[in-house]
Amino acid sequence: MPSTTEPLFYVWERSAVYIMGRITGLSGEVVTRLSFDAVSMLITKLPSLGVVTPPTLTVAGVFFDTLQTDARWTKDETGYNFGHMLDGDTYLTDPESTYQLAYLFEPAGGLEKIRRAVRLQPQQIHGLA
Repeated sequence: MPSTTEPLFYVWERSAVYIMGRITGLSGEVVTRLSFDAVSMLITKLPSLGVVTPPTLTVAGVFFDTLQTDARWTKDETGYNFGHMLDGDTYLTDPESTYQLAYLFEPAGGLEKIRRAVRLQPQQIHGLA
């Protein structure tokens, strides 16, 4: 059963969402694209536990080799090295459900996989058909 301890964010239904994070290695170092062999994700619709077919991800498509500090990142001045745009029209269509996004990072060299997850709760936009 999916965990519900991940952070929960409220988003507009059917709206694109940019998921960002700073991913670090075991020693706290900022990782780069060469740090990973693969990345994938699982989308679970709660509370039904239905699995939604996720998009295909690539390491080059979601990781940056330098920390990004654009206007989207407001947490700190350091920045983020992981970013993924999730299409809301495809994946965030039901305001009665919460969507758990679980990202699975496969480190280079056969190290243990890293899992990071977040929950999104779409909010209905009145008049949206």
